[in-house]
Amino acid sequence: MLVSNILTAFFLIALGFYIKFNPEKVMNTLNEAHKKKVDIKGLNTFFFYTSLLMGFSLLCISIVFYLLRVNIYYHIIVSASVFILMFAFIIVAQIKYYKK
Repeated sequence: MLVSNILTAFFLIALGFYIKFNPEKVMNTLNEAHKKKVDIKGLNTFFFYTSLLMGFSLLCISIVFYLLRVNIYYHIIVSASVFILMFAFIIVAQIKYYKK
């Protein structure tokens, strides 16, 4: 469990850096009408910081729970709760980067 969580955390951190330094590849998924309505630099920075936050929080949770020998069921519940809360935050907070 620890190894898979650490690999997932590093994947999220690497994804954050990929998003930060390659915004044109990520934003190619949008069509031209949406590109004009989106603050690409702000949205890119937002996704960078949220993926880093998710990666580092998963990494910290995994290490602390491993050192405290917490039951694996609690570990799964807490990790899933963090991801659900972060995805809900992403869905709600990304709206401010769309221009009217």
